[in-house]
Amino acid sequence: MGITSGNQPQIIPAKMAELLRGDKKTLVTYYWQRIPCGCLDDKHEEVKSVTRLGFCCNAACPIPGRVVERKKMLCCTQCCVANYCSRECQVAHWPNHKDSCLNYTKQKAKLSSRKKTWPGTAAA
Repeated sequence: MGITSGNQPQIIPAKMAELLRGDKKTLVTYYWQRIPCGCLDDKHEEVKSVTRLGFCCNAACPIPGRVVERKKMLCCTQCCVANYCSRECQVAHWPNHKDSCLNYTKQKAKLSSRKKTWPGTAAA
């Protein structure tokens, strides 16, 4: 779900909000990909046809509930975590998102560089 801190994955608020406020397909798919037993296979097939919904990260979003069809959303091109219903919401939210975006991007780059230097892996 995000960059790991030690052995625990970091919880990304934008992704957590999407899971909590999104559609059944998003929630079922999230768990179906992480639970290896197959107990969600039938439910996953059932929700395949459901339209995926996303959550606009801008608190001042004019759309009721800030929930939008996922394929129409824009994603922050730097961190790829925050989603927006429009360019206007993305620009309006940037002052609030900037610090977390830059921190996340730095952590991701740092983790990526560590993986490249582990024994048995080729350095880029």
